[in-house]
Amino acid sequence: MAPRPPSRTESERVKDAAGRLAELLLGYQPYRAIWQRHPEAFQHKGAGIHQRAVCHVLSDHLWSRDSQVREARSLKDVVSRALSGTILSTKTLELFIAAFHMTDLHADQLRALRSGDDPSRIAIVRPSPDDHDNRTRPRYQTVALHEHHVINEHGLPSHHRTMQIIRAQDEISSYRYRFDTSAAAIDVHRGGTAGEIYSTGEAGVYAVDITFDRPRKPGETVSLEYSTTLRYPTPPPPEFRRASRRRVENVEIHVQFSPRRLPDQVWWAVWDHLDDSRPISLEPIPVEPDGTVHRYLDTLEGIVGFQWTFPHPSN
Repeated sequence: MAPRPPSRTESERVKDAAGRLAELLLGYQPYRAIWQRHPEAFQHKGAGIHQRAVCHVLSDHLWSRDSQVREARSLKDVVSRALSGTILSTKTLELFIAAFHMTDLHADQLRALRSGDDPSRIAIVRPSPDDHDNRTRPRYQTVALHEHHVINEHGLPSHHRTMQIIRAQDEISSYRYRFDTSAAAIDVHRGGTAGEIYSTGEAGVYAVDITFDRPRKPGETVSLEYSTTLRYPTPPPPEFRRASRRRVENVEIHVQFSPRRLPDQVWWAVWDHLDDSRPISLEPIPVEPDGTVHRYLDTLEGIVGFQWTFPHPSN
């Protein structure tokens, strides 16, 4: 059985969440704009976060909620400890999330990092009932699917590429791509345009709507090619899963390992549920000379994929 990563210590969880929080406040423009609007930040010429301006944002939020208001200066130590990764309580984290009006995607990722949960395992998950309007006949059918998953020299997934042909059964203008990691960015190379990533409302499941270049009438096909760039703050389980509630035809799944870090064992796996960590079956698969494993399926309906282990560093 493929091993799971060890639990994160309290100190590591704090540092993981604090590091991501600082990245968002500095690098995500909607959040950066909030603290930059405060007069404290007007003369700020540095590349880093202006912590006094951040204190004002938190203080203003507390004031607006008519809480036991704390002056901005009294939040100085709270902000400093939080952004440095020294102390970041769940209460303080929720204050940042609320004060900066963080998206569900970012809030879920920060909470997962703080609690030690894994925010970044990727499984491509089944279509939602909304994709088929809860009707017996689906609005589309996937008639060909190729998944290419790349593992870098550090043993972490770096990107994922999907080529997919969809045949419309009703008139459709978009495809909802669903996955269970918040640590992703989506780029469409052919066939449409990607919208913003959003939380679906299901625990840990996110989505992006790919709008086609033009609507498709019943019987017409659209060929999509899109990539998922992955950022992993903590190592995910060593696996890739593909799930489908409805039948998908002509499926090929590739996993490409870096020649600088090849696995010592790989299995083809089948799961009962996405929440299950243990597969219901495992089949050993040899790694090809080019560092890949692959499996072709005439049809897919269920949850399948690969698990692997790497040699111990001392080997």
